[in-house]
Amino acid sequence: FRHHSYKDMRQLMKVVNEECPTITRTYSLGKSSRGLKIYAMEISDNPGEHELGEGLWGPAAGLCC
Repeated sequence: FRHHSYKDMRQLMKVVNEECPTITRTYSLGKSSRGLKIYAMEISDNPGEHELGEGLWGPAAGLCC
């Protein structure tokens, strides 16, 4: 097991979004205390639309940076 770097997580999110653009959306939640953007990825059949009964969970890059 190893922790992924900020760069690793950003690259993974980019690849997943490029391979699955109709079910993913990547966006910034703001910036970390070190000035890095905190990214989140939404995975849904309708990304960008909140649907009743669907959770709001997703991986985020940069939370500890």
